[in-house]
Amino acid sequence: MHQQIIATFNCDLTKIDPALLRQGRLIANYEFNKLDLESSKILSDKLGFGTDNIKEPMTLAQIYNQSEKNTQITLDEK
Repeated sequence: MHQQIIATFNCDLTKIDPALLRQGRLIANYEFNKLDLESSKILSDKLGFGTDNIKEPMTLAQIYNQSEKNTQITLDEK
């Protein structure tokens, strides 16, 4: 069948079912951490949000969802 499936997780890998992480199941693992302060400001400005609200490093989700007033993004910190 040669099917490929992309899986995304918005939590620490320790919280993922070990069956999904067994050898041969996933061929790649990409982790997207917070952008540093300057990069966060640059991306926010390019997206049209400006830089006034950028006071600390931010994730891509936080930067892209600045217009969502009722959206609260909570991430597990390492």
